[in-house]
Amino acid sequence: MLPCLESGGHRALGPPTRFAPVGSLHSCGVFVSKRGNEARSSLTRLQPRSGLQPNSDGLQPRSLTQWSLTLMFSFQKREKLERFISKAGVLSRREAERKIRAGKLKVNGATVLDPFHRVNDADTVELDGFGEVSPPDWVSRPPRVVLYNKPPGVVTSLRSSRTHVTSSDLHLKALQDALPEPFRSDLSAVPALRPVGRLDAASVGLLLLTDSNQLGATLLGPESCEKEYLLRVTPLPGDSQLRRLSEGLRIGRRTPKTRPCSVSLVRSEGGKAILRFIIHEGRNRQLRKMCQAVGLEVAWLMRTRIGPFTLGSLQLGGAREASAEEKGQLQRIADIC
Repeated sequence: MLPCLESGGHRALGPPTRFAPVGSLHSCGVFVSKRGNEARSSLTRLQPRSGLQPNSDGLQPRSLTQWSLTLMFSFQKREKLERFISKAGVLSRREAERKIRAGKLKVNGATVLDPFHRVNDADTVELDGFGEVSPPDWVSRPPRVVLYNKPPGVVTSLRSSRTHVTSSDLHLKALQDALPEPFRSDLSAVPALRPVGRLDAASVGLLLLTDSNQLGATLLGPESCEKEYLLRVTPLPGDSQLRRLSEGLRIGRRTPKTRPCSVSLVRSEGGKAILRFIIHEGRNRQLRKMCQAVGLEVAWLMRTRIGPFTLGSLQLGGAREASAEEKGQLQRIADIC
């Protein structure tokens, strides 16, 4: 039996006591509950205490003259408005926040200025200059995945190269300028292609782009698929250095140790060596910092694989759509596509 929650002269049937109430019961009969981090709603019946009698459907008013209000809310997960806009592939979360604060978005016909306002799929969200915003239908059209062999001198940014104003950055290109067509145009489509993670300007190799934020977040998670790299380092590392790299080490004063990973010597020539790293993490400049921590200098870094996606014969600066076989392997890993 559902526990009864007393509120003044009324009784409301609420959810089990393991749900902690948020706020209070009001005369409108709304009772909002919360379990963990996910806000939920409950079926609430608000009736005069003296006018209740049991029947097969539960407690009901004794007569029609005594009022009874029943409200049921959607159990769909509600999320922040700026995240909702980003997941729809219309704007980045930062861009969405600026638009919201500027009064450019409406929810159910009312202008909303709070980027953290909660919405779900049942709400009507409209953006000035765009129209109604709705999440993509991944059932009828699976997410896209594009493989790009990033050359050196390209930053994993969606800003135009004209925004790089410092003298040291004038030679760098952004994705809008470097990605080949037709994929370059898809950076401004809806839902738009977005890079999964980053490769610094000096690094080369595999960069994934997808129009699914959820898929991108899954591939970036610490428990996600493997990421494989080749590094040319100097001087030639010893066994103790390779062991420290594989066991994990601190690369920052306030950061935890890196997770254990696979490190192997591919070949050596003179005082240089080619190392293969297989990691699950993706911290900022992680491999360069790990090598620096054991006294190695990275002269060259290339990412060759992310989960089932490999560079293969993809030429430097080239891009292609993921194959059906690769997406099938990804589905078994991410369980999203």
